Amino acid sequence: RIKLKIKIFNREICACALLDTNSVMRKKCAGMEEKMKIALIGAAGKLGNRIVKAALAKGYIVKGFCQQGEIGDENAEIIHKSLFDITAQDIQDCDVFISAFGSGFQADPSINYEAFLKYIELNERAGRPTIVIAGAGSLYTDETRTTLCYEQPEYPEMLYGISKNIALGIEKMMQADFPWTIVSPPEQFDVNNPGNGVYSVKASDYLQYNSQGKSYAVYDDVAAAMLCIAEEQNFVKQRVVVVSEG
Repeated sequence: RIKLKIKIFNREICACALLDTNSVMRKKCAGMEEKMKIALIGAAGKLGNRIVKAALAKGYIVKGFCQQGEIGDENAEIIHKSLFDITAQDIQDCDVFISAFGSGFQADPSINYEAFLKYIELNERAGRPTIVIAGAGSLYTDETRTTLCYEQPEYPEMLYGISKNIALGIEKMMQADFPWTIVSPPEQFDVNNPGNGVYSVKASDYLQYNSQGKSYAVYDDVAAAMLCIAEEQNFVKQRVVVVSEG
C-alpha cells in the first residue's frame, strides 16, 4: 500500500492504492508503513536546506550530508562529510538519494563530472532512486538540440568549465542502469523570491519557459519538485526542467 500524490493546478490530493512495486514508494499510508528516508547531499546549501525543510514538513526522515555548515533543524540528522567521502554503508538505510551538490566557483570544475561518477558508484548497485540537480548550462538551447547553453559565445566564462563537466557527467549517468532523474532549473534561478508555489516539471533536455515566456524558476519550487519526484518516481531515467510561474 502506498501513497499517491496527484497535483491538480496548485492543490495536492492524496490517495491510497495497492500496487505491486519494490520502489521507493514504501512510505507510510494512513500511518501504517514506515517513512521514506532521504540521503541528501549539500543539505546546508541554499537548495539543499529548502529540500530539508520541505521533507521534514511532510514527515520524512532526512540524513543530510555537507562538508561544512549546519542544517538548522534538530529533526534532521547531519553528517559532516564531503560527497566524495560518503560510502555505500553511510546511506544503506536510505530509500532515496537526492543531491543538491554545487562545486562553487573556486573548485576544480572537473569535480562536477566526478560528482556524477560518485552518484553512480553509491546508487547503481543498490538500485536506489537518485534525483540530482544539474545547472541550466548543461541544457540544450532549444528543441533542435544543436547547441548546449554553455557552448554559446556569450556564456559566462566562470561557468563554462562547471557546465561542461556537468554535461559530461550527465552523459555517464544516462548510460547507467538504475532509477535516476536529472533536474535542471531554467536560465534564471532566483534564490530571493519565494514564489507562489505554482510550477511545472517538464521532461526535457532543453530550456523551457513559463506562461510569460520567461525561462525562470525559484529555489523553493525546484526543491519541492525534486522532493515530489522522489515521492512519485514518475520521471525515471529522464531529464526534467522545473519552471516557476511566480
